[in-house]
Amino acid sequence: GVYRYLNNPDCWTGYLALYGLALMSQSWDLFFVALLSQGTSFIFLQFVEMPHMNKMYCHQIRKETEIEAMVQSIVRTHLKMAIENPELRELTHKMAQRVRRLRERIRKEGRGLRAKADELREDINTAKRKIRSGARRVRQEVQDTASKIKSELEVLCWAHGM
Repeated sequence: GVYRYLNNPDCWTGYLALYGLALMSQSWDLFFVALLSQGTSFIFLQFVEMPHMNKMYCHQIRKETEIEAMVQSIVRTHLKMAIENPELRELTHKMAQRVRRLRERIRKEGRGLRAKADELREDINTAKRKIRSGARRVRQEVQDTASKIKSELEVLCWAHGM
C-alpha cells in the first residue's frame, strides 16, 4: 500500500481535502485551518509518535522510504551535474564579476557623492559667514546713520532753541 512509499502518509496527503475545500470556497480562513491542522499533525508526529515508535521498535524503524531515497538520489545527481556544468560555472563567474563591478561603481559614486556633499556643506557655510558679515555691516551702518541723524537733530534743535 501507500505505507510502502511514504512514512505517515496521513501527514502528507490527509489534508488535501481541506486544501481543496479552501480553494473551492476561496477562503483564506479555511486555508489557514488546513495549514494549522497539518502543522499540528507534524508536531504531534515529531514530538509524540516518533519518540514512542523509537522506544517501542528501536532500530527496526526505517529512516527513509523508497520515494525519499529516490528523490534524494535525483537531487544529488542533478546537483552534482549542475555543479560540474561548465556553462553554469561560467554563468556564475560572470554574475560574480558583475556584482563586483557594481559594488565598485557604487563605492566610487558614493565617494563622489560624499565629495559633492562636502563641497555643498562648505559652500553653505561660506554663504552663512558672508550673510552674517553682511548683516553685521548693515547693522553697523544703520547704527552709524542713526547716530549721525541724532546728532544733526540735536544740532538743529539747539540752533532753533528747542
